[in-house]
Amino acid sequence: MPTIYLPRLLTDTTVHDLITEIWNVSSHEEIVLDFSTLTWAFPFGALLLANELTYHFEMTGMPMQCEGYENQTYLAHIGFFKLAQFNIGNEPGEAKGGAKYIPITVIDKNMLCSTQVDLEMTLGRQPNLFETIQDISDRMSRMILPESSSDSVLTVSYCFREIIRNVFEHANVNKCTLFAQAYDFSDKPREVRIVIADKGCGLLESLNRKYSYKTDEEAIIAAIQPGISGADTSGIEEWSNSGFGLYVLSELGKRYGSLNLCSGRKSLLIRKLKSDQFRDVNYQGTAVELCVSLDNELLRPDSVEIIVKEGEKTAEYAGRPRKASSSSKRSQAKLYTK
Repeated sequence: MPTIYLPRLLTDTTVHDLITEIWNVSSHEEIVLDFSTLTWAFPFGALLLANELTYHFEMTGMPMQCEGYENQTYLAHIGFFKLAQFNIGNEPGEAKGGAKYIPITVIDKNMLCSTQVDLEMTLGRQPNLFETIQDISDRMSRMILPESSSDSVLTVSYCFREIIRNVFEHANVNKCTLFAQAYDFSDKPREVRIVIADKGCGLLESLNRKYSYKTDEEAIIAAIQPGISGADTSGIEEWSNSGFGLYVLSELGKRYGSLNLCSGRKSLLIRKLKSDQFRDVNYQGTAVELCVSLDNELLRPDSVEIIVKEGEKTAEYAGRPRKASSSSKRSQAKLYTK
C-alpha cells in the first residue's frame, strides 16, 4: 500500500501538487496519507485538500488511511479530518470559532433560512436567502474581529457575504465549505484570510450560459471583470445579480492583500504590487481565497464604493453599460442582529 507524505507547508501551490499525486497514485489502489511531515497548513491549502479528498471518495468509493495525524490538533479541531472522510476530531462547524478563526463550516443553502430564528424575529417575517447570508456574514465578521474597528468588521462582512453569495448564484450547488483565519503580526497590520470552496459547475460552464469562452483561463479572466455574469443581470432589486461580486473581491485583493481564484484546470493568483500569476491545476468546482490587510490607513470605509464606481466606468467603456446592484455597492450593510 503506497504512502504519500504531506509537504512541510500546505499552501496554495503545494496543495495542487499533492492533489495531482493523490489521483495519480490512488487511481488503482488504496493509499496512506501521512501527516507527520506537515508543519503548517494555510487556509486555502487545508480547505482544498479536505474538499478534494471528499470528492475522491465520492468518485472512487475507495477509502484512504490516515497516519501521523496525532500532532495535527488544530486541523482536528477545525473539522478538517472529518470533512476529508477520516474519523478524527470535530465535525465541520462543531468548533465554536472565535477571535482569529472561523472553523471549517459547511453552508447548506436549503438550511439557511429555516435556522435563522433570531433574524426572523428581528425582521418580523421569514428572511430571504440573501438577508440570511448577510446576517451570517455579520456574525462571522464580528466573531473573527472582536476588537477591530467597525469599518474593518463591515468590510470583512462584505467579503464573507459576496464570497458565499457568489457560490449560490453561479455554481449550481446547494452546499459549499468555508474557512477563515485572522493573523496578527508584530511588524504589519492584522490580516484576514477567507476561503470558500464548492464542487459546482465551475466558472467556464457558469459563464457559458451567456458567453462562449473556450478555456478555464478565459473564464477566470472574464469573471473578475465588472458587469460579466452567467446569471440574469436584468434585475433592479437590492439583491439582484449585477456581475460585480468577483470583480470587487479581486480589486480588494489586488489593493489590500491577495486573491486566489481556482476553477477547473486553472488558478489565478492576484497580489498587491505583483503581476498576476496563472498556474495549471485540476480542481472540480471553484475555490476562492481572499486575503485582506486591515490597515486603517489604506482600507477606507468607502473602499468598496470607490471600486464599484471605477468598475461601472470600466464596464460602460467596454460596452457593458451596467450598474452594480445596491448590495454590491455597500460594505456598510445593516447589521441585523447583535
